[in-house]
Amino acid sequence: MWRRTPFAPSRFVADIHRLSEECRARGIWLVVDAMQGLGVLPLDVARTHVDLIACGGQKWRLSPWGRGCTYVHPDMLEVLEPQPVSWMGVRGSDDFSTLLDYDLTWRDGARRFEQITVPFQDFAGMAASLELLRELGPREVQAHVAARVSELAEGAHEAGIEVVTPSGRRAGIVTLRPSDVRTMSGRMRDARVIHSVREGTIRLSPHCYTTSLEIESTIQLLAD
Repeated sequence: MWRRTPFAPSRFVADIHRLSEECRARGIWLVVDAMQGLGVLPLDVARTHVDLIACGGQKWRLSPWGRGCTYVHPDMLEVLEPQPVSWMGVRGSDDFSTLLDYDLTWRDGARRFEQITVPFQDFAGMAASLELLRELGPREVQAHVAARVSELAEGAHEAGIEVVTPSGRRAGIVTLRPSDVRTMSGRMRDARVIHSVREGTIRLSPHCYTTSLEIESTIQLLAD
């Protein structure tokens, strides 16, 4: 969901629907790394043609580390050849009592690309997080995050802190460059404000649980 520039910590929303139309017009596959989008930005594959989507779950989807998903458009199933053959990617592999009756025919769906033994206990955690996001509503989560991002960026600017993230098409990440990044990072760590330091900047990511009061407190912490 994001356009990336090497070592640039700012993020903005890409127009996936327009990219899809342009790619289809040129016969180009559209492969989306949705790690920084799904969970806060809706993506309707029934409306927008995407050939492949890869997405980890530990960020915006609030899931355990190491969980994620892959989406393969049905038109791609017979185009891509799974490499290598996975024991759970073929028909008949669900019946563990007959594993020696080899049938290397691929599954009908995208599970033919499955390369792991699925850790069901971890996926239970992801399922609970996805249910929470579904209950809150994708559009409502998007609007909430957008409001907190605006408060953070505008508040930081008013406090004299450089806002690296561009003002147009902001997503859920705001990158700031205070005068003393190391000192500010230590102060935020002591105040238990979750953040990351990237290339001389501080990166913050409000989500559905972030309040306006927390945004205000964070700005005050950076401005002091």
